[in-house]
Amino acid sequence: MYKFVKRDEALDETMGGDSLYALTQANNEVYAKIMAIYRAYVNEKDKHTIAEAGVSYFSMLELFNNLLGDSDAALNDDRIAAELFKRNAEKARAITGKTNAPAFITHLDSTIEATAASFRETLAALRNSFKLTYRHTDIVSLLKTTKVVTKPGLVKSRVFETAYILDRILDKKRFLATSLLLGIMHVERFQTHKDTDTKRPYYNQGSALFTLLTFSYTPALSVEQNKAWSEKVLSIFEETPQDDTFSKEELIGQLRRLHMGLKWATELATEVEKKGAAGVQAQIAHWKKKIAGHEKSLQALKSDRVQYGWKMFGSCLGIYNELLPTTYVEAAEMWGQFNAPGYKRVVSDDSPSPMGREGMLDTFDKALGAESFWEKTDFASFGLTLSASALTEMSYVGPVARIIGWYTSSNHAGLTCSDCKTVHGSRVSLVRLWHRCSNCQKVYCAHCASGLALYVVMALGVVGTVGGWWMGMGTALYSATVGWATGSTATHTTSRFMARKCKSCGTQTAALY
Repeated sequence: MYKFVKRDEALDETMGGDSLYALTQANNEVYAKIMAIYRAYVNEKDKHTIAEAGVSYFSMLELFNNLLGDSDAALNDDRIAAELFKRNAEKARAITGKTNAPAFITHLDSTIEATAASFRETLAALRNSFKLTYRHTDIVSLLKTTKVVTKPGLVKSRVFETAYILDRILDKKRFLATSLLLGIMHVERFQTHKDTDTKRPYYNQGSALFTLLTFSYTPALSVEQNKAWSEKVLSIFEETPQDDTFSKEELIGQLRRLHMGLKWATELATEVEKKGAAGVQAQIAHWKKKIAGHEKSLQALKSDRVQYGWKMFGSCLGIYNELLPTTYVEAAEMWGQFNAPGYKRVVSDDSPSPMGREGMLDTFDKALGAESFWEKTDFASFGLTLSASALTEMSYVGPVARIIGWYTSSNHAGLTCSDCKTVHGSRVSLVRLWHRCSNCQKVYCAHCASGLALYVVMALGVVGTVGGWWMGMGTALYSATVGWATGSTATHTTSRFMARKCKSCGTQTAALY
């Protein structure tokens, strides 16, 4: 079925082959336009570089906004597809499974929504997808060369950035162009990172395909695990006494044996103790509903429509057509092949090798712990449309920012505040009021620059495009408290912060636009 065989060397080839990436590379009309956008961005690398304790990270967030905002219609999906079919219809048909460009775009548009939904399924599944990539030794080696994985703040920035970029790609606005841009970006940035002895690239068919599967296939595994766990919790409540033989301590103990947190287990047991039989029945109904939700999610995640979107995405990255699964069954088979003993480059979850992997996992958990605050708020306020139950309890800033497009106007997305470590692109950068010290180059978010939060006081319904970043939403009146250095409070109504002193060296800072 696949070119994939159970030995490492079979997947060590560089990106290209029979793929949409290779077709685009052979078509200068499309490739040159996307490459020009990438080159222009790289020329402003300093503007988009963030640092933590001497380790720098080149953020690519704004690169994708630049492409999406480009007025050239040749970058639209229908135009790119027409070019690829015109230049090499035979290969285009073989890769897409469609006879012509219009048929391909129609099918792609109808399936990409399912692909996007699978990516946004749950926060826990998304977190697991990122962490699973560390099981591939080539990915570990590649990330070690960047040193980004040694700094929790930069790890968080990288995860947010990757999630943000994938979210924008799956918006369907320019799926092919943004996917191809990601492919070009990866090849350009990582082609020089090679094994010292064999000279094979760390970014290759195997590492790219494994990473793709962590997003296209493993979310279903996460949901299956959650469903199985929920079924165990349900069985406990179904066997819980509904009379005076009920024991709160015993119920807590049973829930804790399922690795439920003490606080959560205590809250559930306390609720049942208060309501008696009605409380038990309520919990039974709750967990049955939860299990039904998992079953519905699994039905969607295991749809072959999901795999088609991911296949086209992988093809744009340069993964060989023969390697890419087209159905959920094929994806499951390939995941099994990656985890079989014959493929040595993927290690088990608890493996200490290769050297440095344990440290990377520890840094990841510190930056993005399973129980940390980011799961409940940061992803939503970052502008992602993840369909998690926690979203209903979150601030409205994120959803509003996404709807009206304010977050797309940021010129400095990816920066990390030197004080609170918030990533630029999340809730506080909504209004782009960041500051940089001209001396030590440290940056501060809007909140930390003033010492108190910036509040939106009133939005005026006057449509305008002031400064090119109001996105046609009209002007707004903002009020901010100032004078953090002295502790005094004043009110200043403006579209930006006044200059502040750097909290590190005392030098006057300048607002970033």
